[in-house]
Amino acid sequence: MNAHTTSALEVTYADLAINEQGADNETTLPWYGYLYNEGEVSERNVKHRLALASQFRTLPSAVFTRLRHLQPQSGCFNKCSFCSQSASSRIVEFDWDALENIVAAIRIVTIEQNSANGILPASVLQHPQQLERYFAMGKSLIANERSDRPGVVYSYLDNDPALYPKIDQLAKLLYENLGVKTRIATVGFSRHNSSIATAFKRISHDYQHYIAGVRLSVSPYTYGWSKAAERAQLANRAEFEKDLAHFLNLFREGMLASEDGRKGVCAEIRFAPMVHATHVITDQIDGHFVLKAGNYAYVAQQEGDLTDAFPAFLEPGSHNFNVAVPGIPVWQINATGLQSWEKTVREVLSTGGFGTTQHRLHKFKNEDGYYFGIDVERTSEGYHFAKYFYPKVGTRPGSGLIDGERYLLNALLLATASGEDQTWEHVAQLCEKLSATACAVEIDYPESAEYLREHVVPLLLSYIRALKIADLPANSLFNKAVTIDTGQICNLGQAYHEYKAIASRPDLPLTLNHERAFGKNGELASEGTVFRLAPSNVIRKASSFSRQNQLMQGFTIEQLDLESTSSADGQSVNRHFFPMDCNHSYRLQDLTEPAIIGQIATRNLNV
Repeated sequence: MNAHTTSALEVTYADLAINEQGADNETTLPWYGYLYNEGEVSERNVKHRLALASQFRTLPSAVFTRLRHLQPQSGCFNKCSFCSQSASSRIVEFDWDALENIVAAIRIVTIEQNSANGILPASVLQHPQQLERYFAMGKSLIANERSDRPGVVYSYLDNDPALYPKIDQLAKLLYENLGVKTRIATVGFSRHNSSIATAFKRISHDYQHYIAGVRLSVSPYTYGWSKAAERAQLANRAEFEKDLAHFLNLFREGMLASEDGRKGVCAEIRFAPMVHATHVITDQIDGHFVLKAGNYAYVAQQEGDLTDAFPAFLEPGSHNFNVAVPGIPVWQINATGLQSWEKTVREVLSTGGFGTTQHRLHKFKNEDGYYFGIDVERTSEGYHFAKYFYPKVGTRPGSGLIDGERYLLNALLLATASGEDQTWEHVAQLCEKLSATACAVEIDYPESAEYLREHVVPLLLSYIRALKIADLPANSLFNKAVTIDTGQICNLGQAYHEYKAIASRPDLPLTLNHERAFGKNGELASEGTVFRLAPSNVIRKASSFSRQNQLMQGFTIEQLDLESTSSADGQSVNRHFFPMDCNHSYRLQDLTEPAIIGQIATRNLNV
């Protein structure tokens, strides 16, 4: 069971190299090689744990102190078309006894390492009960040197933990033996799946202390909400809303009692981006910079060239898009039906901007070239009205704009500020105001009107219906500890198909929201190097043409550089594959019960 690097993987981190040697001559487990409250362990499992521990000792301690993702599965059935990962539609899942052996081996090695480093009190080695006290103090054996959420492991990356029927047992296993809490992010599951429903009921009622937050992502890209699923008679929106309500009802008490927001139990609403391919014109008229795209038109209030474009650096720790470099004041001109562009600009300049609105313009640049942002910083009250414009320059495939205005967030903030955020009547008024906004912008900005009607309002109404079915109070929509509007999805992974008109590749930041989320100076990048452990299978190439390739079971430990998330090369720096009979794989069609959110219970999955 020696770990090795597969021929398809490039080794670039020498410290992660594993010696090609067998386990030491150990035959007996130390007490900490047994899991919490575990009785007898078979001879086979003893050998596996000792062999794994021998291999894990050759790894740098950072593999475990900076472990971020510990996945019970790889692959996902949800087929979300905005997923940042290229997940297979076949799930590879750890066998439970193999997962226990891996956790036990990690426990052996990290207790030894933490004791040797003086992090873990030496008395723990003689008195097992002290390990429980150590965990109760909020200490952990792994994931304890990460800057963000130390002592927490993410049960997901290219998988959805809600499709894992033992997610409750996993959280219990990891806390009782390694002291870490488990973070769950999911698009939901079918309430008709008895195993998964039971697991999440246990998490919501009995296992809260094993969990470091549950995030429910509500988006139009989930397969169960899509029209494609309805055409295939696999899922529909009515089922989707009932499944969503079932999930919300399970966590009702936790959501209403928590003030942790996205770090606790919450629902996040995520919308499609409003990208419009259109010609973007920049010019100088009487020494003033002008910008025109579609019916948007802006003219600088002062003469002079714009300063050189700069990367979209944000102030450290800023969540309000406070840009480090000030923009320039501009006037917005109504460009609808504009007959003479130059004449109108000169009239505005001669009147000092009479009849216009004032805004602030920034000039940014990304890998493709420079672009412009209007009102990119939030107001002091939190309102966000950003617009972005992308000329066809550099490697950018085309020109266009992003209407980055946060229509729902602004409406929620306004309702709260006016005290209209408590009743279902207030909810109805909010929806009416969004529809009224669509009517108001239709003449000048028809693409934004269509976006509101086709993308924002329908998803919002689905979520509202789910809140009602779940018997949550109306103010749950306005309570940002319960409902978080995260805005438009980012250009990550498969979401590139939404941005390809103005981006040369996936994972390229296009707005300040993108920069903050996954840019080189963003929140994710601040974590630096982390590690991931997940089940995986690899194909071992045959040694000759007369033999067939073989599929090898095992698991992978992967080094991720989160600062490189936005690079063309991606996060993955290096991987090591451990061959081991430890997993099984299956497809959605193989299940006897529905699994994905929105799935119709009566459908014959074998058809």
